[in-house]
Amino acid sequence: MKNSKQKMKLLIMVGRNPKNMRGGASTWVLNVDSFFQEDFEVDYLILPEWLLKITVIPDRLKALVQAFLVLLFNFGKWDIYMSHTPELSYAATLFSSNVIHVAHGNTNPVKNPTFSWGKIFYNLYEYFIKTVEKKAKLLYTVGEERKGYSQLNQPMNHDVLPLDFKNKKNLIYAGRLEKVKNVNFIIEAYSKLPLNIRNKNSLSIYGKGSEISLIKKQIDELDLRGQVILEGHINNKDLVKKINESKILLLASLYEGFPMVVAEALTVGTPVVSTNVGAISNVIIDGKNGCLIDVEDDVIKYSDKIKYV
Repeated sequence: MKNSKQKMKLLIMVGRNPKNMRGGASTWVLNVDSFFQEDFEVDYLILPEWLLKITVIPDRLKALVQAFLVLLFNFGKWDIYMSHTPELSYAATLFSSNVIHVAHGNTNPVKNPTFSWGKIFYNLYEYFIKTVEKKAKLLYTVGEERKGYSQLNQPMNHDVLPLDFKNKKNLIYAGRLEKVKNVNFIIEAYSKLPLNIRNKNSLSIYGKGSEISLIKKQIDELDLRGQVILEGHINNKDLVKKINESKILLLASLYEGFPMVVAEALTVGTPVVSTNVGAISNVIIDGKNGCLIDVEDDVIKYSDKIKYV
């Protein structure tokens, strides 16, 4: 048995560096880091920058291979393993049962992959998930309820004070620029807004991803240059400030767990217009602190919700 004064060693496996990414898992990790540091000796397993530059190989595959090799050559180094993706949790279960798996979406992550051919790994990921559910010590979900999982709330850790709503302006999207996030839908809905609303409220898009070229093309085709602004990636603290300054946070994901950015928006009093997916409806009450539409609804209904807010 370990000495009670000796901290246990925790390996947090996140693939890409959370400081450089925008997404639920990355923000979750950053928000709880200071608390983990108090109680554990914490190490992070992330992909090095040179590996991220090899774009022909999916990051998930690179992270899986890296995790297997690191855990193999450092067997027994850590007491506890925490992961936010099925592939990394699976790798950890090959070496230990002291695995904590945190699911940020309750669907197979390669159901709508970045690489079109990624769907061939769907059954493999089903195997990963089932193995993790069988072997991991603790299972958590930050999305909708999931059998066998305990539900976690999104941890918030910032000191941004909410602006009065009358002092907020403009619209904002923050997240990955991938197909599942449906950013093109948001831009099209924005184009349907009355000109007087668009003239007073630009749409800022924060994030990066494989859809960036298509989004740029759509902005040009809809003649929205100067109104829809691609802001790129910024750190989480600055992003919360931008959300605080914005009148509405816009989301239109095809599926989600529970987006961290929704919690961030509510903590600074910025209403949310979103598709009703995952656990978003647990906190967004239609017509009160935001508006919801079904995934099947069209851009006109989404645009109407923005006008209503």
